[in-house]
Amino acid sequence: MRPREEGRGVALRGRPPKQRRPPPADGGGGGEDEDTEQDLHLSYNEALRTAKKQKRGDAGNNVTVTNLRRGNDVQKRAPSFRDKNCDENNKKLKKKLNGENSLINKRFCVPCIQRWYPDLSEGDFAAKCPYCRQNCNCKACLRMLRGVEEAPRKEITVENHVRYACHVVRLLLPWLRKLQQEQMKEKELEAKIKGVLVNEVKLEEVECSLDERVYCNKCRTSIVDFHRRCECCLYDLCLACCWELRKGEVPGGEEVKRERYECRGKDYVFGAIPYSRMHKKSPNSMADSEDPNNAMMLWKAKNDGSIPCPPKELGGCGGSVLNLNSLFPEKFLSELEERADKIARTEIFAKAIVEKGDRCPCWDHSGKIRTQDTRDTLNRKGLSDNHLYCPVATGIKEDDLLHFQIHWAKGEPVVVTDVLQLTSGLSWEPLVMWRALREKKNTDVKAIDCLDWSEVEINIHKFFVGALPFPEYTDPRYGPLNLTVKLPDGVQKPDLVPKTYIAYGFCQELGRGDSVTKLHCDMSDSVNILTHTAEVANSTHHPQMMEKTRKKMREQDIVELYGERKASDAPHRMVQESGEHQRTGGALWDIFRREDSDKLQDYLRKHASEFRHVHCNPVKQVIHPIHDQSFYLTEEHKRKLKKEYGVEPWTFEQKLGEAVLIPAGCPHQVRNLKSCINVAMGFVSPENVGECIKLTEEFRRLPSDHPAKEDKLEIKKIAIHALIQAIHFLEDLSFSEGLKDGAGKLKNKDDATSEKPPRRHRGSRSCR
Repeated sequence: MRPREEGRGVALRGRPPKQRRPPPADGGGGGEDEDTEQDLHLSYNEALRTAKKQKRGDAGNNVTVTNLRRGNDVQKRAPSFRDKNCDENNKKLKKKLNGENSLINKRFCVPCIQRWYPDLSEGDFAAKCPYCRQNCNCKACLRMLRGVEEAPRKEITVENHVRYACHVVRLLLPWLRKLQQEQMKEKELEAKIKGVLVNEVKLEEVECSLDERVYCNKCRTSIVDFHRRCECCLYDLCLACCWELRKGEVPGGEEVKRERYECRGKDYVFGAIPYSRMHKKSPNSMADSEDPNNAMMLWKAKNDGSIPCPPKELGGCGGSVLNLNSLFPEKFLSELEERADKIARTEIFAKAIVEKGDRCPCWDHSGKIRTQDTRDTLNRKGLSDNHLYCPVATGIKEDDLLHFQIHWAKGEPVVVTDVLQLTSGLSWEPLVMWRALREKKNTDVKAIDCLDWSEVEINIHKFFVGALPFPEYTDPRYGPLNLTVKLPDGVQKPDLVPKTYIAYGFCQELGRGDSVTKLHCDMSDSVNILTHTAEVANSTHHPQMMEKTRKKMREQDIVELYGERKASDAPHRMVQESGEHQRTGGALWDIFRREDSDKLQDYLRKHASEFRHVHCNPVKQVIHPIHDQSFYLTEEHKRKLKKEYGVEPWTFEQKLGEAVLIPAGCPHQVRNLKSCINVAMGFVSPENVGECIKLTEEFRRLPSDHPAKEDKLEIKKIAIHALIQAIHFLEDLSFSEGLKDGAGKLKNKDDATSEKPPRRHRGSRSCR
């Protein structure tokens, strides 16, 4: 839907109006809406001549606005699309707000200021115009003819680069050792199967181009190095599936027929009680149809541990035995581990990882919490994590990164305020976003109706973040502690780019129809920035209508979910939020600790029948309580969770301009208290590689048609390349500075850079 048409003013002076250019195809725009590409690319002399012509009155098609009288009201219409600088309009309103750039000589009328720049006053305009502020909302600037300047990169000293590289090596080396042990275990078994010594086992190195991804054909998890392959049909099996098959388990998790949710119409969604029959739990799908795991009975490991290719029903050929193969050169990872161990014994490594002390700056010397840079979110007795670290973006200093790392290493979220002050001039006003996108095509995306959780289509476009807090971790271009940056050119990178989310919101909790993001875990660390909020306007009769509808929904819940035939006779079990807490933020966050994940899952399985999902149907099936993304815990459910399991989330309100950094592995949910625009982006920190791997293992055990099944992150590949790059950097430094450990130099420069990137097999079915 297009916003109200801007006014097409007519000339009111004594002289006849000049010839006007034909309007553009979209029918018009805002008052300062036309800076053409030619204007924006004028040379210095051309711009100066143009400014002089404008001053003489020869520059243009300036027109005034007409006052439209409606009864006693006077509405000043916005200037014409062709009124480039609002000159005549400013004269009529006796306002002439010039920018400091005399060559551009842009002027802005008061209506345009109020409509397109609500956060800037007339005094701000007089001091510095939006063009000079890099925040011009005219059509040409928004279409990137001038563009928005890229956010500057943070200068990082060589000393800090060394410290960050050592930090990566220290955190990833234990994982590399574990990976090596797992692979050596499989290699020893291969030697036993073939009846040879371990050092006599020669693995075939599979070749594959850098832009291909290698996945297990059974569990769809990415393969980082050792795996088993059929020489005939190229069926690939990861080591985890091999181990499960030898134990007699279903590799990659059992298959489950997923339940479908029927649409019962709008009356049902808004609380109508079905009279035909009350809701009953659907019988187990396995009893109604053939067990999808029956085919797995045909595939078993042999007594000696060898694994045949699966039958054709399971995607294999059923012929040869799966051979042990590798993606890297056979000794590549063992040599990488040896080089990392040498670095860990150096003096520079010892200095770089020296502990700064266990005391968190959030606490003073008397053991009391400081009110500055903290936010209370819990009130649990005997625990020290009832607050969250909450620094101000514009006040973050170099030492604050160490403070951030203290909380981040514990798996605690961090809230950073005033991050919009760091952005490069992007405006998040909805009208400005609409203006920038109204001529764009092919911007249809899927959206979710929060009332019945069905998909609808809307028209939207992505905006990108100009700056991020703690860029050492979050910046997707250069962040030294963002491990996704370490992937070499040519390698497919995970989809962690910034994404924009637009949603309505309402302060009072409705219980059904709330604008929420349901409980889930992101596949990596993430940062979420609230860039715009707006109150939802309600007419006077809405509260009464809403309360009436909520009453019908409560009665429907009691009858359908609890089995009570008369709602009046049933206890009032689903108590909604009473509104006693005054909500001032834009979004309400609940983030659970990683340690509480198992208890949280137990609660959701126990009370699953009390929740509704797609088309407002009661939840019929729980495969994984968190990864299904079927649950949102209301205030009542959070009270019951605390009472029954002693689990309580970090609960806080996200305000405009605040960034929430969520560690991987923390289940979380969000409810919009206002209409919000959020920008979210993923990243991978070295502290949370273990959690990402744990999540990957959970994803691989899901049924094959589950939305979260596929390994989209490929965390092991990211970790390997991050280690390679960190070791290369430290070895090059040791070569140039003569760094020594107890046994002499680490390695000469030629050896440090001699290994080739891993080759992979081209044309394999499992390369996707």
